[in-house]
Formats: sequence, C-alpha cells, structure tokens
Amino acid sequence: YDASGNPLGLLIEEGRTNRATYSQDFTHSSWNKADVTVAPAPIAAPDGTMTANHVVKTGSNGHLSKSSVGNTSDRVSVWARTVSGTGTMYMEYLFSSASQAVTVTEEWQRFDAQLNNVNAYVANFRGDATLTEVYLWGAQVEVGSFPTSYIPTSGSTVTRAKDLALLPVERFAYSQAQGSIVFYADVFSQGQDTTPRLYEFSDGSNDNSIRLYSPPVVDRLTADVRSGGVSSFAANLTSPDFNEPFKTFQAYKVNDFSVGFNGKLDENDTSGAVPIGIVKINLFSKHSGSNVNNGHIKSIQYYPKRLSNEELQLLTQ
Repeated sequence: YDASGNPLGLLIEEGRTNRATYSQDFTHSSWNKADVTVAPAPIAAPDGTMTANHVVKTGSNGHLSKSSVGNTSDRVSVWARTVSGTGTMYMEYLFSSASQAVTVTEEWQRFDAQLNNVNAYVANFRGDATLTEVYLWGAQVEVGSFPTSYIPTSGSTVTRAKDLALLPVERFAYSQAQGSIVFYADVFSQGQDTTPRLYEFSDGSNDNSIRLYSPPVVDRLTADVRSGGVSSFAANLTSPDFNEPFKTFQAYKVNDFSVGFNGKLDENDTSGAVPIGIVKINLFSKHSGSNVNNGHIKSIQYYPKRLSNEELQLLTQ
C-alpha cells in the first residue's frame, strides 16, 4: 500500500542490508549530533508505535548524521514530519541550494537521498533550510541507487533476504497444450542480474519456459518461449514507462504465439512448439530464484486456453 492506503500490489524486492545499526533510536551515540538535541517524540511513528524522535536545532551547525557508513552510490532514507506547518531541510552535506532540500509537512513521508560522501545525513538544518525541528523515524542506509522497504535495526546491521514468489502449476488449471497470460505490474527498479524476470513458467530449467523479462540496459520488455532447449518464439514488446503501471499479454499454442502491451498486439507467430513439462511459475524471478526484479505485481491472470488476440487486447487496455 502507498502512504494514502491505496493498494499497490504484491511487493517483490531484491535482498538488502540496513547499515544504520540504530534505525529508530537517534539518541544513540552512533548518530552524530552537531548543534541538535534528540529526545523521544510525543507522537506515534508511521508504524503506530511511540518510537519516533524529536530533533531540535540548537546552533548554526545543526545536523544529525552517521559517519563512514556508506559510499557515494548508496542510498539513505528516513521518515520525517514537522511539528507544525511545512518547511525544508537537507539530507546531505551540501546545503547551498534550496533545490536540493526536501520539503517536510505535518504528514509522515519517507525521504531518500544519495550519499555524496561516506556519511549519511537524516536531518541537516544548515544553509537556507527553514526548519529548526523535525520528527524522525526509521533510518536506512543501503547499497543501491533506490531505497527498499524498511528494515528495522537495534544494535547491528540487519539483512532482508530477497523476496521469492512462486507457485506450482498444479495449484491452478494450467494447460501444457495452450494458454494465455495477462500481467499487470510496475517495475520501480530492475534487478542487478542481466535479465530480471517479470514472470517465468518453467520445468525448473532453461529448456522449457514461457517468460517475460526486462533487460536492464534498455527500457524494454522481451517475451520468449522455449521448448526442449530450442527457442519457439521471441519478441520485443513496446518500450514501457517503468514509472507507470503497465499491462502485457502472452499466449501460446502449437504454431500460434502472440504477445502484446497495453492493449496493442506487438507480435504474432504461426510456427513453433510449446514447452514440455512446465511445473511452476516464478514471479519477478527466474526458476532458480535469481534474476530478481523490483516492483509491485498488481495482478496476474492465467487462462488454460489460447484466447484470441482481440480478447487479449481488450483485457490489457
């Protein structure tokens, strides 16, 4: 769900480690306090507990940070809200331009920034920042160019394993002979592997599969079908905007394959064999659990028959 309670879908993320060892206790000595005081906040944190902190500026050098915790390619994130009104602060050492500031309101929001040195700043009141106090909760420092879901810590780093979602095809009416897949998702960051999957039906190997993946070097979706180790069908879909939800379809039957995107048919092929012995579907990962994507799966629909292209286009409009 988003901050307003709207459902985003099944969240799947790669593994990450929170390197901020006291993610909710900013009073701890591991956090550097320069011209600020830190005390328990009198309001509930985003998770409903009384674990937020109140940070108050006491001098011109006011900032709260953690030293030597990351690299310039890492990401720091924190939840913040004002005591009252709206104001700005920084989440980095540089504080010379208002365009680099984050705007904090009376509502809890999660802010994130790239580390511009080895230190992570969660509140910086210097420069032309307008705030002199703020409520904070849930800091995270992780290796990567984007933040993942919050990993609480209380004295040591904590690692969250990558999410793996899979289902044996015996749990639903899968047809080895023919079928259609309608997929609705968003991808907020493609995984670190070369061909992060959106889904993959397989026999547990690369030999027999029906898959949709997104090569990380280009904003593109690729669909293919393999049977007995031989490619039966392969096509590149219309380039998606990975910042927006999108819908795709893929259909298979002997000598009858198609794939499409957001209500449009991208390619149709009238030759090729179907996969043999499909046993499971992996969502946002390969059959081996690698090649993980990052995003939300809003829905996946499987039909144990080869729907017409016209039907599939209507389902993905």
